[in-house]
Amino acid sequence: MKFIQKSAFLQKKQNLLNFSGSDGFNKMQEIMQKVKSGEETFGATKIKDFDNLTEINVATGEKSRFNMLEGGNAVSFEFMKPENRITIRPSGTEPKIKIYAQWLFVKKEDCAKIEEIITDFKRRILNEC
Repeated sequence: MKFIQKSAFLQKKQNLLNFSGSDGFNKMQEIMQKVKSGEETFGATKIKDFDNLTEINVATGEKSRFNMLEGGNAVSFEFMKPENRITIRPSGTEPKIKIYAQWLFVKKEDCAKIEEIITDFKRRILNEC
């Protein structure tokens, strides 16, 4: 029997989308509603709504429930595998959407791509919502 060990590098990054004034707060709410509905997928394969504890399989449109002790006002976009995901949630105190990216890279030198991934996601969420 031959044992082969594979290495991988899990990279995490946080960022923000800032909004200002009452218009900004309304825009933040509009974005959260669109992403919770599955209307905007951003190329994800699965979307999890932690408020309603529902998961959408983007390819089939099938909705299912998942279990957690407590839900929250957040949405997670999974890209092909659970280790590649971006989660967003509104700030509870300011007109901001917090973005948490987590990505699994095979090569250590690819870890810097997390910056490009999160920047592209921010651009898309502002342009498509």
